[in-house]
Amino acid sequence: MEYSNPHAEIDLSAIAHNIRELIRITNENSRFMAVVKANGYGHGAFRIAGAALENGADYLGVARIGEAVELREAGVKAPILVFSHTPEKAIELLIRYDLTQTVYDYPSAMLLSDAADAAGTKIKIHLKVDTGMGRLGVLHTSIDAPGREDDALSTAVSIYKLNGLEWEGVY
Repeated sequence: MEYSNPHAEIDLSAIAHNIRELIRITNENSRFMAVVKANGYGHGAFRIAGAALENGADYLGVARIGEAVELREAGVKAPILVFSHTPEKAIELLIRYDLTQTVYDYPSAMLLSDAADAAGTKIKIHLKVDTGMGRLGVLHTSIDAPGREDDALSTAVSIYKLNGLEWEGVY
């Protein structure tokens, strides 16, 4: 059996073109996020992020806190959203590098808020709502009371009231 080592050639001009086109056809009041997790899907997060930002992207998305820190240390100044859970021991990195954290539930939001309060600042957040995949996020309905749709809303309101958080969005 013969094995070849395939490789991908990344055309940054194609990425730039695609981003400009997506922005062109999107509502003019929208903000555009380029997802560069997993090292830009193996193509170099910094290079992909640069092409995206130079061509109109407003925001970057990454899977883990370490990816966000690497981009900051490489000089990226744009807002960066961390999609996955950030462990309690790494919360200070969110503050130090001015990163935005996804929040899935009230207890983790409270940990973030307490850490921000202790540091005399706020941590920016986006609330993730589980709309049916059952993977991550605040459930949009109650498991105990099907048809009741106030779970995500009541959780969102509770999180919104936490002093150490700056609410940026919901997805």
